[in-house]
Amino acid sequence: MKKFLALIVLAFVSVALSADYSKKSDKELISIAGSMEPKDVPSYFQEIEKRVEEMTLKEAREFKEKIKAQEQKVFDSMKVKDFKARKKAIHEEFEKLCKDKKEGCKAPHDFAPHAMPPKPRDKK
Repeated sequence: MKKFLALIVLAFVSVALSADYSKKSDKELISIAGSMEPKDVPSYFQEIEKRVEEMTLKEAREFKEKIKAQEQKVFDSMKVKDFKARKKAIHEEFEKLCKDKKEGCKAPHDFAPHAMPPKPRDKK
């Protein structure tokens, strides 16, 4: 019983400490892309996905492209070892989140700890 209560308290504390992105505008979400703490990335990602569901395909594509471009700006100034450490920490946060969920989940493929950010494509 004590373990069960401890798990409930732990889940409540982790939710309470995670950043609330629902009150931020789309512009604000774009501007912080790639720069939030690894522990906040899952809640950021969830908010992005929730908003994308309400957009048209064109709006969603443009929104995600802006996020990726901002992330790329942040990542370009990082040292490779720092980037890898960040990706690993983010991956661990997603694993914790998925472990806590009974139905299971899967971290997005681009948060794999070994992945390097893709080079931006040339637009013709």
